[in-house]
Amino acid sequence: RENQKKVKAAMMLPDGQSLSDVLTADEMQRLNAYMDKLLGMNLDNPILKSQMGKMTPMALSTQLQLVQYMKLTPKFNPMKLIDAHFQNAAKKAGKQVKGLETVDFQIETLYLGATIERQKQQLFCMVDNDEYYTLQMKELAAAYFAQDMEALWEITEEKLGNLCDSTPEEEEALIYGRNAAWAEKMPAMMNEAATLFVVGAAHLPGEKGVLELLTAKGYTVEAVK
Repeated sequence: RENQKKVKAAMMLPDGQSLSDVLTADEMQRLNAYMDKLLGMNLDNPILKSQMGKMTPMALSTQLQLVQYMKLTPKFNPMKLIDAHFQNAAKKAGKQVKGLETVDFQIETLYLGATIERQKQQLFCMVDNDEYYTLQMKELAAAYFAQDMEALWEITEEKLGNLCDSTPEEEEALIYGRNAAWAEKMPAMMNEAATLFVVGAAHLPGEKGVLELLTAKGYTVEAVK
């Protein structure tokens, strides 16, 4: 519960600020038009404004992406995510549950690692390129369920050649640096006991992906179907 409070606090702008304070009038208009299309309402709605109007641009992006995926995949239940499923199953079986990262590290990396200006750029990449990102989301989901690592890699590595592309520093902070840190921790954890690791699909493929990093350490990595 304490961790949930920390995450919620990191998703909010400083006290007294709202999105209308950090976005221009034109940006608010574009955001509201996007939310109208996605949700059938926008931040002029008092209820929605109270729920999302004080979020950071990064946190709002995450919530809107979740809604978009729910629309594309009606059977998806955000309350029953795969990592939570395995954690609950492990606890019921009396297994030890550990994290590869601390909650504080994840908050710093995922919510506080970018300036508000950069968060705005990334939010409006989604707002202004709705069709492109909707198609990309569909392709990512299809590749994931097909267990197609090569397709996942190609989709996540696709570049637009503008500010929407992640910088090398951002990729290192969000993906590759974390992969390397995990690959260093995993051997000791596996030596203690047979271990199931649950990580995001984007962390698996590529030369700097977890699978290749473990292979380079001498492990045999095979798909389990």
